[in-house]
Amino acid sequence: MDREQQMAALVAAYAEDDLDYIMEDDTKLKSDFLITGDEELIKKYVDTIKDQLAEGEGETFVEIGTVIGAGESGGLTKAQLQIAVEKNRQIAESLGCQAYSQNIIDHKNGKFSQIVFIRQNVDEKDFIEVRVAVVGNVDAGKSTLLGVLTHNTLDDGRGRARQKLFRHKHEFDTGRTSSVGNDILGFKMDGTVVNDPNPHSGELHWPTVCCNAAKVVTFIDLAGHEKYLKTTIFGMTGHMPDYAMLMVGANAGIVGTTREHFSIALSLKIPVLVVVTKIDMCPDNVLQENMKMVDRLMKSGSAGKFPVVIRGLDDVVRVARDFAAGTLVPIFQVSNVTGHNLDLLRSFLNMIPLHRGFDENAPAEFHVDETFSVEGVGTVVSGTCIAGRISVGDTLLIGPDSLGYFLPFPIKSIHRKRVPVNSIKAGQTGSFSAKKFSRKEVRKGMIVIDPSLNPEACFEFDADVYILHHPTTIMVKYQAMAHAGPVRQTVMIKYMDKEVLRTADRAGVTFRFIKHPEYLREGLRIIFREGRTKAIGVVRKIYPVELKSKPTKTTKGKPSFTPAKNKTTRNIIMENKQGERIQDQVVNAVEQVGAKITEFFSGNPLETDVGRMIASATNADAVKGEDWGLIMGICDYIIEAANGPRDALRAIKKQLADNINKNPQTIIYTLIVLEAAVKNCGARFASLVCKTEFLDELIKIVKKDTPPQVQEKVLSLIQSWADAFRGIPECSEVAQYYDDLRKRGIEFPATDLDSLAPIITPKRTVFNDSVKPQSEGVSVRPSQPGIYVAAGQPQPVADDTTIAKIQVELSQAKNHAQSFLDLLTKLPPVLSITEPDLREKLQNIYETTKKMRDRTAVLVQFIYENQGLVTEVLDCNDLLTNAINIYENELNPKEPEPCDPSIPGPSTAKPIQQNPGLVFDQTDAPLNVAAFNKTEPITDRVTDQLEDWLLTEKKKDPEHKSDEKKDDGL
Repeated sequence: MDREQQMAALVAAYAEDDLDYIMEDDTKLKSDFLITGDEELIKKYVDTIKDQLAEGEGETFVEIGTVIGAGESGGLTKAQLQIAVEKNRQIAESLGCQAYSQNIIDHKNGKFSQIVFIRQNVDEKDFIEVRVAVVGNVDAGKSTLLGVLTHNTLDDGRGRARQKLFRHKHEFDTGRTSSVGNDILGFKMDGTVVNDPNPHSGELHWPTVCCNAAKVVTFIDLAGHEKYLKTTIFGMTGHMPDYAMLMVGANAGIVGTTREHFSIALSLKIPVLVVVTKIDMCPDNVLQENMKMVDRLMKSGSAGKFPVVIRGLDDVVRVARDFAAGTLVPIFQVSNVTGHNLDLLRSFLNMIPLHRGFDENAPAEFHVDETFSVEGVGTVVSGTCIAGRISVGDTLLIGPDSLGYFLPFPIKSIHRKRVPVNSIKAGQTGSFSAKKFSRKEVRKGMIVIDPSLNPEACFEFDADVYILHHPTTIMVKYQAMAHAGPVRQTVMIKYMDKEVLRTADRAGVTFRFIKHPEYLREGLRIIFREGRTKAIGVVRKIYPVELKSKPTKTTKGKPSFTPAKNKTTRNIIMENKQGERIQDQVVNAVEQVGAKITEFFSGNPLETDVGRMIASATNADAVKGEDWGLIMGICDYIIEAANGPRDALRAIKKQLADNINKNPQTIIYTLIVLEAAVKNCGARFASLVCKTEFLDELIKIVKKDTPPQVQEKVLSLIQSWADAFRGIPECSEVAQYYDDLRKRGIEFPATDLDSLAPIITPKRTVFNDSVKPQSEGVSVRPSQPGIYVAAGQPQPVADDTTIAKIQVELSQAKNHAQSFLDLLTKLPPVLSITEPDLREKLQNIYETTKKMRDRTAVLVQFIYENQGLVTEVLDCNDLLTNAINIYENELNPKEPEPCDPSIPGPSTAKPIQQNPGLVFDQTDAPLNVAAFNKTEPITDRVTDQLEDWLLTEKKKDPEHKSDEKKDDGL
């Protein structure tokens, strides 16, 4: 479709819309009413502008000189248009607004019209807010584009711009977003960008942006990877975006989760704009082919959209004017490296209107989509106000809790985009301080609501659903994850008006929440998904929870179930906070007594050899990252020791039980050790882990109130073991256990194929026999962790500059080792050298060689991903070790070992010192890296002195006179 056809179709699309200036009393405005000065028509025009500003929350478009009456010729002359535009500017100023002229439209008959953008003036701490969800497949450039837009910088082609937006370490390592992020872009009244990040730190100061901006676009950065789909859907439903920005890589096209994210936006009726990135690196033929794919997707029968490729500011104004209707889909082709078309995208974001339909005069209602714990402040809840106005000093209700109660919630302070404000209104996001509540008492999915609404929680609700896709059939008791606004919880189908449901079926369904009641409203749209199953629907009826009595004061930590034996005890626990505390104390006391009895008869598992190693590797207070060197040492011990698997599993169970609800990071480290051991320690250990008894211990972690990342880690481990060991008789229990959990409604995270891959344990360069486990029953105490990765340190990755420096160090070390070996082969035995100076020089060379060998072990930390360079380091380590061993053997000649083990060897011989440098079984003491930063290789002066001494000695020996010429070559 060429540009003329595209614009003709666009005009046809506009023709179906209501005319802007038709009054309610059918009075029609002529195109020249601003010039004639008809006071009655101008007054009606002012009233129309006011209504449009209220509908657009402070913004609107008008077209000066447009055709309104039938049979009239449209447009004005250029002189008339100039007068009309000036008159319109005066009217806008009288309304407290500013008018900005945009593009001029030529009507081909000497007449013209002009589109004008009107924006209402706002207070210093107030601004117009638009929320845009950024979705698309992984590696489509979502975070990179946001970094470029919000920090006024271009990308270097390797993702430098996105580094400013990541929140977690694994996001920096992988370059992939895994959580919901928020970024802002501010515009002044005239449309210029406000964002001005710190030139030194690169940080963006939100309060400064918000105070200087008339309009703020909030980007909701969502994950593109399939395994984070649940998080992405929550961002689309819980954060309530006004628009969705679908990112498509020009080199990849419509792949991965792109279609699914687009379908979610369609089901939620969120208008979509498409941004095609990476056009600077994509060939033209590939770009055109992928653009055709995007065009077909937008025009498909299920979508029914009209795509418009944006090529100039005229297209931006025309599409932005009617974008909120949801029919038009603008397509931008941009480059984050060259900045191509980024100005058009910014202009579009500045002009997109708002038509959300929130009622500011209704009773207040606020949806909680995130909770925080801020030092010095306490618990903080944030979310979106969808109705009414909330001010400081109001007393609202928050809930429902695990039993369905709503508790008093006084509003002490309000922040909006990190700026303290006195109130927020419908359509705005904000955060409240909740000092009287602990972090465990508030959660995502709660609401803060006006008491006059008498809110009620529900376990069951009716909904009309449409099955988008299901591989087989859906029946009663089927369970899946439901997303409805900020609510995200597993539901079970309790009743259907059809016997079974298949793809493309519609039905009335009664759902029941599995865990705790939630607050829903009739008419709320829901998304129902589990694996490849997807359905959408609308809530039609709710069934409120019957509450026996209301709490008289704020209660803390109500359990979702009460294991009480009689009615009296149950009522005490539900109504009295002291009763809950007593119950928790009794349960904890019983568990502690049971653990102590077990320890009395079998001993503390953490006091065994492998137990101490596990305690060291998983103590979150002592380490700040995974100590893979020590973890590999634990795996070696489990493999080699007779009781290694049993002792290790007992220690892991003990560490998990001791840290539930105390130290979640220690639990994470313990689960990492468990995962590594299952992958590396063979069937002996895996068969014990896959037993039902141990799996029950793991599920206790999920049942208790542990952080989501801990629960997800446990479930992902069980899922990966079930996939890996299905069909293996020794480990078959885990597959059955996994299937039973799924039938009970437990939702597992998306399968990560990398979790099934084994951890590669590097080969040992020198095997150290000093810690081989002895026979069963004999305690073997391993030494301190080694230096493969220093304890408590993050795993570094070398850049190109560091690799170049490492290669220089390796070259120096190899030359040094070869020179030392040449000297040792030419010199007589070291013990026969009588000159003190030469003996001292040889000893210094020996010490330097040892430091270089230790240095190679340090270098491995920086190149563990570069297999070629790792091989070079290992070769250099072997060369240095050979030179050290030859020197040590000459200083301490080794007696031949007896052939018969029953014949004792000489007791006076000193053992040869094994290689303490590059040992992967972690049996040597930690290395002080700083001590070897200044190792010096053999100097030419020392080499010349040693060679001169060697020639002098050989001249004294007649047997070597014939070799003088050869020796001169040294």
